[in-house]
Amino acid sequence: MIRPVSVAAILACAALPAAADPMPLPRVDYRANYVTQPDGDHLTVAHRDGRLRVEIDHRGQRATGLMNLHSDRMTVMMAQGGLPVAMELSLSQGLARLGAAGAANPGSLMTQADVTLTPAGRDVIAGLPCTRYRVAGRAGNQPVDGHACLTADNVLLAADLIEQGRPYGLRATAVRIALQDPADFRVPDGVAVMNMDQVMQMLGTAFPGFGQ
Repeated sequence: MIRPVSVAAILACAALPAAADPMPLPRVDYRANYVTQPDGDHLTVAHRDGRLRVEIDHRGQRATGLMNLHSDRMTVMMAQGGLPVAMELSLSQGLARLGAAGAANPGSLMTQADVTLTPAGRDVIAGLPCTRYRVAGRAGNQPVDGHACLTADNVLLAADLIEQGRPYGLRATAVRIALQDPADFRVPDGVAVMNMDQVMQMLGTAFPGFGQ
């Protein structure tokens, strides 16, 4: 079962040496590949104009989240029983259905975090220079503490956080700063977007006994 993922809130604070707020948004289009800890999941994050695409592969289970960082809504796409399913959820519900990296995930840090960032040095990760910050505060309703490394354009390159006594982290393995295709941030044609009740009803019809 895919467990919660929330990577977006650390992505954007290089310009703010200390501020208790959700992190500012990235200032550039980009696509980045990450490896998460402790699970070793592979995560791909793309950003375009305040929209985020997060793809997670957790032990062979794949899911994609499409987030509008200016709103409280997101769409989670995955396959259930071989059927493509797109669910529209609140941001907190959607992040809880995408799974990896706990509080170290860019999606929740940019939207649900209330953190203070304090500069703590410089680093180079995936070939890009970044400022290392001490991160302290809350993500959602959970206290978080740790470090994050952000480029001057607020692209997250690494994060190591403690949430509920558990360590979570991610580190970029490849980053490409380039214009992204707007189509990547929309649900593909032919895939209906449903709410959770509609999805459960559809799966119950297709697979009698599902959810019982």
